Amino acid sequence: MFKKFSIDLDTANMVGSTRIKIWPEDGKLHYSKKLFDPENDDYMGNSDTKDAVSDISIEDFNKKLEDLHFEKWKKEYRLEGIMFLDGEQWDIRLDLEEGKPIIISGDNAYPGEWKRLVKVIRSVVGDTGILE
Repeated sequence: MFKKFSIDLDTANMVGSTRIKIWPEDGKLHYSKKLFDPENDDYMGNSDTKDAVSDISIEDFNKKLEDLHFEKWKKEYRLEGIMFLDGEQWDIRLDLEEGKPIIISGDNAYPGEWKRLVKVIRSVVGDTGILE
């Protein structure tokens, strides 16, 4: 069972950045998200959610996370031998009730399950600012 799930995504092509956290509390699934607007050099207040409750149950979200099998993912995803001036860097942290957290990162490269992960996150928080 997870204690907290978070994803940070920085996009260097002026799209901005996204920070999402999802956690169980009082029997409900809570989340927060921040979308950064580089043009105003500030987080976009109308897109920010500080502490909202999802319609998705904790059990459903946990099952969806388990189905992604993070334990089989590499710790780091990078495109070797290619230099990017623009791009996207991301970090995932999954804190578990027992054991060490799962930490995975990427730089312009993604695991095969990325689209499924984005779909799971969107089922909780709605629009994410995360590219598929």
